Amino acid sequence: MPSLLLAAILLATPVAHASPLDGWSPEAQALFRSLVARKAAETAAGAPRPVAAFDCDNTLIDGDISNAMLFRLAEARSGKGRDGAREAEERVVQTYRRYDEQWESGREREACGYLAGLLEGMTPAEASALGRDALAEARGRPRCLRRLPVPAGHPPVEMEQGIRVRDPMRSLIDYLRGAGWEVFVVSASAQPVVEAAAALYGVPADHVLGVGTAVRDGRLTGDVLAPVTWRQGKADALRARTGLRPTLALGDAWTDFEMLTDAEAAVLIDRGKADLLKAVRARGIVVQPRFEGPEALPPCPR
Repeated sequence: MPSLLLAAILLATPVAHASPLDGWSPEAQALFRSLVARKAAETAAGAPRPVAAFDCDNTLIDGDISNAMLFRLAEARSGKGRDGAREAEERVVQTYRRYDEQWESGREREACGYLAGLLEGMTPAEASALGRDALAEARGRPRCLRRLPVPAGHPPVEMEQGIRVRDPMRSLIDYLRGAGWEVFVVSASAQPVVEAAAALYGVPADHVLGVGTAVRDGRLTGDVLAPVTWRQGKADALRARTGLRPTLALGDAWTDFEMLTDAEAAVLIDRGKADLLKAVRARGIVVQPRFEGPEALPPCPR
């Protein structure tokens, strides 16, 4: 059969694995279906499998996997009972303030490495187990802002709590994988905990690109591996892993901007950041309203 005729048939035939894509805006749905149809024809003509890349925190999931990791790590290193819970909260505050100081001083890449380095001394299996435990615990908590105790005279520390699976993301991933695409999760959070979140959507660990640290004598070290998957590092890591320009990328923040603009097409999950919205719209990037409604979270119950 001539290749042009085959391409025409593929474009005219509904994809067998198509899903309803519930929750996505009409504009996003149209983009996804157009890309899948076009790439089906190109793949049939011998092109490589298309690649889709998803950010993790507040894109793939509703919530922040690094926050969940900090709470679980602090609990694991503190005592039991009321005193242990207080000690765990104090540990989280100290750790988060160090991270925030680096981030606010313009050392964002170092801040991402600092969080990954908190797993130093663990075996890879222990770190993976901690990621799964942190995720399970966070999924059982309400989505809210948790105010943590700080010493008198210090600014308050509030961290979002709880994680939810986003069914529209699951539908999209199933749709793309059913059409033969490769799906990657690319995150500035620590590799072992991102793997836990990605597994909820059927994305295997070898398709997760998070901030990694070197292993020495069977244990994780504090030596952060390059590239750090933050901003340009996300695009660089994905290109290095696949050897391809991604067909589709999804993110929610400036930290995803380079990955979004490196892709053939992209979708931004709107979190109300006016400067980012203006920048992505100027690039022709589709903007998807948040699935859960307003960005603001209520205070956690005491």
